[in-house]
Order: sequence, then C-alpha cells, then structure tokens
Amino acid sequence: MTKQKPVELMRFYYGECTVFHICAECCNFVSHSAGRRKLFKCKAYGVTHSNRSDWSKKWSACGLFDKPVSGPVISDSAKRIFSRCGIAKDQYEQVEGQIELEMNR
Repeated sequence: MTKQKPVELMRFYYGECTVFHICAECCNFVSHSAGRRKLFKCKAYGVTHSNRSDWSKKWSACGLFDKPVSGPVISDSAKRIFSRCGIAKDQYEQVEGQIELEMNR
C-alpha cells in the first residue's frame, strides 16, 4: 500500500472542493519558517511541529475550502489510525461505468 497524504483524510471527512482549487488558495493554509526552510500547514488538519502535518500547496482542496476554522477539526486518534492504516478503500466497490456480472450456480 502506498503512503497516503494527509489531505486524503480531510477529503474522506469533508469531501472534495466542488470547484477545482488548490490548498494554497485556501484561508486555512498557513506557512511557517523553520530556519531556512518554509513549512506549509493546514489549520483545519492541525498545525504541529511534526512532518506528518506538512502540507503541499498544490494538493487539490477538500470540502472545507475557504471555510475558516479556529483549530484542528480532525481528532488526534483519527490521525494516528490514518498514519498506521491509511483509508481502506472497499475492494468490492464498483467503479463508475463498470459492468457487474453475477454467477449462477
């Protein structure tokens, strides 16, 4: 399983932005300087010193796009579970346009 990005957890809870926007355009996107490095974070996900909360400017925004929050909206336990397991996608979920076959026994 490939490592999932934290924005995927945000999209799981809040859906995707209905119009295409990137995280850098959101009011919850913040940047901090750490020495010579510039770090990007999402206030809705949580601004921490951990690199697990690092954000990318170019990620497509979640459903909280430009809805100001005062602090994290995702619990720490949800983040821990996500970092260990990711988001399990239903392996039997039908893809749009896919034909379903039934077997008669």
